[in-house]
Amino acid sequence: MKRRRVSKLGLKYMASTLFPAILVLVIASVICYNTISQSRVSTITQEVQRQATAKNLDAYNSLDKVIAEVNLLSKYSIMYNFMVTDSADDHYFSQTKATLALNEFSEFDRSIIVSSWVAVFDKGLFKSDGKCNYKRENITDFSVFPWYNVNKLNLGEIYYSKSYITDVNKAEANDRVISAICPVFDKTTHVLIGAYGVDISMRYINTLYVLEGYSTAVLFITDENGELLYFSDGVTSKRYEFAETFIKSTNLLNRDQVEFRSNLYRCVKVHAADKGWNLLYMIDNDRITSSVNSIAMPILVTFLIASVGLTIIMSIFIIRFVERIKLVTASTKDIASGKYDNRMVVDSDDEFGELALAFNETIDKLKSVAEFDEITKVYNITTFYRIAEDMIKSNDEMTGRYAIVRLDIDHFRLINDLYSWQTGNNILIHIANCIKNNIADKGICGRISGDIFVMCVKHKDKYELESILLDIKNEIMKYDIMIELNPHFGIYQEAEKDIPVYLMCDRAGVALSVIKGNLLNTFSYYDNAIGRKNTDIKFIEANMHSAIEQNQFFILLQPKFDMFDNKIVGAESLVRWEHPEKGLIRPDLFVPIFEKNGFVISLDEYVWEETCKNIHNWLEAGYDVVPISVNVSRIHIYDKHFLDTITGLVKKYNIPANLLELEFTESALLDDVAELYSLMEQLKENGFKLLMDDFASGYSSLNTLKSASFDIVKLDRDFINSICKSDRDRLLVTSTVALINSQNMEIVVEGVETEEQVNALKKAGCRIAQGYYYSRPINVSEFEKVAYKKED
Repeated sequence: MKRRRVSKLGLKYMASTLFPAILVLVIASVICYNTISQSRVSTITQEVQRQATAKNLDAYNSLDKVIAEVNLLSKYSIMYNFMVTDSADDHYFSQTKATLALNEFSEFDRSIIVSSWVAVFDKGLFKSDGKCNYKRENITDFSVFPWYNVNKLNLGEIYYSKSYITDVNKAEANDRVISAICPVFDKTTHVLIGAYGVDISMRYINTLYVLEGYSTAVLFITDENGELLYFSDGVTSKRYEFAETFIKSTNLLNRDQVEFRSNLYRCVKVHAADKGWNLLYMIDNDRITSSVNSIAMPILVTFLIASVGLTIIMSIFIIRFVERIKLVTASTKDIASGKYDNRMVVDSDDEFGELALAFNETIDKLKSVAEFDEITKVYNITTFYRIAEDMIKSNDEMTGRYAIVRLDIDHFRLINDLYSWQTGNNILIHIANCIKNNIADKGICGRISGDIFVMCVKHKDKYELESILLDIKNEIMKYDIMIELNPHFGIYQEAEKDIPVYLMCDRAGVALSVIKGNLLNTFSYYDNAIGRKNTDIKFIEANMHSAIEQNQFFILLQPKFDMFDNKIVGAESLVRWEHPEKGLIRPDLFVPIFEKNGFVISLDEYVWEETCKNIHNWLEAGYDVVPISVNVSRIHIYDKHFLDTITGLVKKYNIPANLLELEFTESALLDDVAELYSLMEQLKENGFKLLMDDFASGYSSLNTLKSASFDIVKLDRDFINSICKSDRDRLLVTSTVALINSQNMEIVVEGVETEEQVNALKKAGCRIAQGYYYSRPINVSEFEKVAYKKED
């Protein structure tokens, strides 16, 4: 009976021509679509090549026209006289004419000619500064310049150099140029004595090759060896480095299409023989696809109509499969409820038997999907716990021990805030791949949530484990993004068979919390001390809100003294915590915790308000009030309400903004320089004085002094501690002080504790000091007595 039904079913399908019709429609659609696609690709490629060839000729003519219009060759005699004239009077005359010629070159069109120069091979390099003057560089070896080519120079003709980054002030910092060079020979000996030329902006050259109708096209210009000369999106040096790496790693010269910035691009290469370079255009494949779809859509509609007709025919036979479909439904419901063991029974060799086999394969795949993280494709946490526990229990400890390692990225949430969720997901995938590539057969990896990953890694000793983790870190940090991806690792080193894996993961997380945000430490191992510290952290976090509500925090002021007349010229507000049961809790315990969990915003605002309140009271009392400085945590840089909060406080208490000085820790400059500098300018516009705290503590740079708008620099105590130890240390401090003074910034020296330091600092040029030599931090009433001579 069963065989008769199978045979009858086959006859009905063949009679209805269902399968042949569908097959013909599919094949026809695929062939048409492929034919259209290939035709459009060929058409667009030919169009790009045609345009590029035409534009290459235009570029050749344009460059020659620029050189002709700028009169480069006509200045040969002027430049020759300038090179060979030695007498003072004649040299001044020829020098003046050469200067005028240089400036005439550079003032031709600054979007095209960005600079001009004369190279006299035995005298040096003379460059126009764009201000009717020139500057001279004493150079004896010109071979370091990209335009210097002995073979081309000796030909005596004007030629173009390969591109390089210019250092001309009026050009953008990362603009690239090519130079048009005219060699100069001695008229008697015919020996090459120098050259002169102009630097032509590659941005201008790029405009000569922009395709019409392809606004999203990306252009690479390379030399004949494939070395990058110009990149159309290269507005920064980092993007140039990316472009150079991209060309080499993808073998772009030999590719027809390539993935670039998560999109597929079609590559078209045009050889510009007269320039000695290649043009590499990348056309967004979406343009081709949309063009193909506009033509193929009628075909697809036809296929859809035909499919509807076939569906009607198929509905005649569906009734015969209702009972069997119920079995499929039951299995599907089990899958939806998380059960993957209800496999369908294959009890026939007809089409439904094949369906059952395919359905069972689907169940197996779904079961696999249920065990892996959706984004990164590593194990989800449930599966990780199960497999890691099996690995640890079955481990032969003679070959090594397993460690549970937890990984987290500093400030990862900023990536989603500043970029997009897709960027965040791409980085998570990158992190997962870095882990898998480095642990390989040594263990497994899982994702807990967000940017938190966990590993079970087999190792022989601590050094092997740290080597593996450092490789992971270095590979993660190679991701091309403005925010540095800085991973930290919490380690539970000796995984134990009788402790649940989830508990070991928690302990690794506790170890990780100790160093998260710490730029100096990458690893932290769980031990009993960390366990106790975790208990302290939980206590602090459990009590921090009630502490601020119950006024358990209070302010101390540490005076700042003028070392020459011993007068108080300011003070710093410091916060302390007096718990009713624990007593005094040190700031070094609670402040780092608050910076990590964000409560530091509330605490800082409390300190600011208390300080503003004190200043207001002193002004009301008629005192000659000195400025009080308060700390600004690095987290405030990303708080969009910070500026409104701080300006609102000075308005609320009606105090001058310059009496509330704001201290920025210098390490905060490492995160987002542009955003911080913008914030600082707004603060200064509102009248606040800005202090750089902890200068010379390990983050300092000359660029910070040059670029940041600080009014006062606070020298770190560790930096000045050595001033009395050696002449070298004393000279270093003295030079640093002189450098800061040259920038018209005040200096406050922290941690001054001895008279010997005071004398040395005075000699070094410092005036204001803060430290235990002068005063410990004191309460407000004591400060009023010493600073304002307030009587009891």
